[in-house]
Amino acid sequence: MLKAMLRNQRRVAILSAGLLTLICTGLIFYRAVGTTGWGYDVPWHTLNGLQILRTHTIPLTDTWTWKTPGHPWGDAEWLWDLVSAWIYLHWGWFGLRLLVVAVMDLLVLSLWRYARAYQPLSVQVLLSILASFAWIVETQARPQIVSYLFFAWALLSIEKARAEQSQRPLWFFLPILLIWNNMHGSAVLWLGLIGLEMLFAWKNAKKYLAVALASLAVFFLRPDPFAMLHFLGRQITPANLVISEWLSPNFHLANQLFILGFGLLLVGCVWGQIGLRDKLWLVFGGVAYFIAQRFSAYAVILTWVVFARSIKVPDKLYRSHFLRLMAVIILGVSLGVGFTQITSPFNAPAEQGAARYLAAHHIRRAVNEYSMGGTLEFYGIKTIADGRALWAGEPWFSRYCEVNLNEIPIGPFLKQDAPGIHTVVWQDNGLGAWQMNHLPGWKQIYDKKGVAIWQRKSP
Repeated sequence: MLKAMLRNQRRVAILSAGLLTLICTGLIFYRAVGTTGWGYDVPWHTLNGLQILRTHTIPLTDTWTWKTPGHPWGDAEWLWDLVSAWIYLHWGWFGLRLLVVAVMDLLVLSLWRYARAYQPLSVQVLLSILASFAWIVETQARPQIVSYLFFAWALLSIEKARAEQSQRPLWFFLPILLIWNNMHGSAVLWLGLIGLEMLFAWKNAKKYLAVALASLAVFFLRPDPFAMLHFLGRQITPANLVISEWLSPNFHLANQLFILGFGLLLVGCVWGQIGLRDKLWLVFGGVAYFIAQRFSAYAVILTWVVFARSIKVPDKLYRSHFLRLMAVIILGVSLGVGFTQITSPFNAPAEQGAARYLAAHHIRRAVNEYSMGGTLEFYGIKTIADGRALWAGEPWFSRYCEVNLNEIPIGPFLKQDAPGIHTVVWQDNGLGAWQMNHLPGWKQIYDKKGVAIWQRKSP
């Protein structure tokens, strides 16, 4: 009887700790996605989904820019666009915010369930909360959110296949791969994971061949089968240098220092206890992160899985109650801070006011700073370019990216590539704004929240 009561109490404690942890991480993600808000790529993703819902067709050409109407566009993320637009129609931006929280908490839950077979409860709590803080930077209402979840499920499918010495978990993952492939281009990572498994099991690589071929076939089950090739081609483009997430991490920032420190701590704990395959996983994740900070989430997921399976907490440390005390303190503080921020807003982009101004004054075309394109399009403004970067390799687009990076002056660009456009929307500070303020024939007509509008003077 006593043993049964103790078992029940332990189950209640585990369930309570798990629930409190998920509430805590949910509050972390709620605040993080609210801070980013619906700027950058979020508006054009939502706009595309609304267009799909309205027309019942998936667009294969550009309809939003004045520069290249009809330009071929293979949308590798159409299913995310559709889902996010449907949620926006029914619950607005708040609904989209909750979707992100749900997806990220499902990611935590998935990794928690994996770790519980190897780690004590206190370690699971610490891993979940610290990893959630590491994911803050990339917690945005954009399709890569689901790619983090699917990437974790891909890793866990491979882990299960190893443990069971069976291909069944890999085959069961293929329907998820189908959804992943139509939501985000990072689905190609699955092929890399399968390739590594084949490499390390080279004597028995044939047993993976059927799964690998089936996976390749899944990549063609989409409206535009070759959209993935175009998506990957866009990743090697000057446009990426305009967006901070494609740059190497800046370790002058506290959040990047935290990610680096957290990763080094976990890797340092397990490096001497893991085999070559796991070391390659960690190296690939680390190299990807150092190339572009947007890969930090994948690196943390990889590290979590390897750490959870490989580390054994010393009995002396566990019995000292130090880990339990740390878990309780971090959980309590995070919950307390999280609940104080429950009313934090889902921030609108700084350029929203400028977009409304243009719409109110019936100005329908503009040369815009790159990151503002989606918001302007959401308000019906034709832009020169937006976050889709589907013009990679075209000379005018390379010049446009150089203008965004202040590598060439904006005046000659406007004269050569936008001669018939009378409006420019740009940040109101920096070299670009200074050039516009001193450019003959132009005047500033709007300036709020760091965004300004310049208009060509009438002759």
